[in-house]
Amino acid sequence: MKLASLTATLSIGAFSLLPVIAAMPALAGEAGNIKIPTAPILYHACMSGAGHTEYDSAAYSTKNPGPDLAIHSRHLTAMASAFDAWLTQRHGFHGLAQCFTFATQAEARNWLQGRKQHVEQLNPVFKPRYFATDWTYEGGTAAVAAPQPPQGAQSVAPGAPKVFWFCTAIQNGVGYDSGIFEAPNDSFNARRAQLTFAAYLSQKYKFVGGATCRSNPTLAGAQSMQHAHAYGAYSQSSNRIATGWVYKP
Repeated sequence: MKLASLTATLSIGAFSLLPVIAAMPALAGEAGNIKIPTAPILYHACMSGAGHTEYDSAAYSTKNPGPDLAIHSRHLTAMASAFDAWLTQRHGFHGLAQCFTFATQAEARNWLQGRKQHVEQLNPVFKPRYFATDWTYEGGTAAVAAPQPPQGAQSVAPGAPKVFWFCTAIQNGVGYDSGIFEAPNDSFNARRAQLTFAAYLSQKYKFVGGATCRSNPTLAGAQSMQHAHAYGAYSQSSNRIATGWVYKP
């Protein structure tokens, strides 16, 4: 799937599924490795998550806000803030709100469908409460004209730069480390890595609880972060287990 050139991950609240970043896929030959979308109409979808609950918006479109990167960033921030405010007022829910830009209506719809399918396929023990809403950004247009994906069609999450991850968990004085693995730096993969590592620990070590996954742009950086975490969070642990587990997108 071809993702439009600008994707934003926005942190709203006191927690985060991901580092606070703007994830902008680099394309060969582009100045500064960033290409601002030039199409007059852009397509979007938003998500918000906290704990074991997730909400999605509907797919919608907006006019291109302009040729400047800062304008696009403010545009995405405004949409995420509006989605968060609507969820807070309508559902009493406040989480990490994120909005994404796509090249076509079909890609926005496929991303939403992929998230829904992903949740449906999870082990019930780790499955979050998931709600698909009809929210669209005020001033935008609901993407109602696009055809639905065919039944059984495989949906793919939007592309994002790959980074290096590791996951950790701790229980009863025992710390558990994953191996370091490479995966796209987006909330879809972050959530899936957390849940699947926790499921792995539950099956192999009778672990009960949640896992945390962190990322770094470089392998050396991830190794350094993992080493520092081991001597920080695990300093009071009586045991540390290097499981060797890695997430496979």
